[in-house]
Amino acid sequence: MGIQKYVFYFIHNCDKHPEVPLMEIKYCTEKFLRDSGLNHIVIRLCGFMQGLIGQYAVPILEEKSVWGTDAPTRIAYMDTRVIYVPQFIFLHAFFPTSCFLSNRSASTLRI
Repeated sequence: MGIQKYVFYFIHNCDKHPEVPLMEIKYCTEKFLRDSGLNHIVIRLCGFMQGLIGQYAVPILEEKSVWGTDAPTRIAYMDTRVIYVPQFIFLHAFFPTSCFLSNRSASTLRI
């Protein structure tokens, strides 16, 4: 059967920040996929918020300083659950007989 479609999440504008190791890795992976000939989907997201809880939410609640930026644009941080269900529905449309995803609570979403 093999790989029918490879779905990979990338970071928005990763190609513009090669000085950041994670951005460089994501961009190199994206280039590899593009050049590989594999059937793939590239999804570029602004950012997931789960990792920011310890960096922002807790310090804000404790009235401590947090890191910010003076960039003129804003970044929309997303909860992975916002992506989880729509992606499942999308993949199910392409692969209706073999698509199921499990979340961390070990429950499985099936359509």
